[in-house]
Amino acid sequence: MRPGNATGERLQGIPRAQLHAADVGDGTHHLAPRGVQHHHARSHAHRRTRTPALRVTYRDHEDDLKMTRFMQERAREIHVAAGARQVVDFPVGVSTSAAHLLGTCRMGNDPKTSVVDRFHRTHDVRNLFICDGSSLVTSGRGQPTMTIMALAFRAGEHLAAFARRGEI
Repeated sequence: MRPGNATGERLQGIPRAQLHAADVGDGTHHLAPRGVQHHHARSHAHRRTRTPALRVTYRDHEDDLKMTRFMQERAREIHVAAGARQVVDFPVGVSTSAAHLLGTCRMGNDPKTSVVDRFHRTHDVRNLFICDGSSLVTSGRGQPTMTIMALAFRAGEHLAAFARRGEI
């Protein structure tokens, strides 16, 4: 464990049999769409390649933090009702860890309600394909990386087919 790892230090004192109960309060919830994410190309180029770099900024909204706290409280109640003798609540604050931010470019057939089609091709720009988690409007409990990889491989196959047919 790295020195100064507060989470690791807390977990070290919890018997392994109870560790799962201490970790469940995280949960999965949908962030409300708000204009707090910013994307812009930096004015200076990348040092080695001299290509412009994209900067993406994300900030947690207070309502999303409130929802996380609410979920943590419900998880605590469930664990206590199930007989847990010790429940550790981790502080809820602005995210400094990994999160799976999904759903910013919904997939669908209707350009009025979605950004990409079933091939991950954007409705507005026919030679632009978005191959990441943004087309997933929701996530299961697990890691979405393998699903994203599968969708990207599938999109690549369709992109190659479109190119062979001269459609892009």
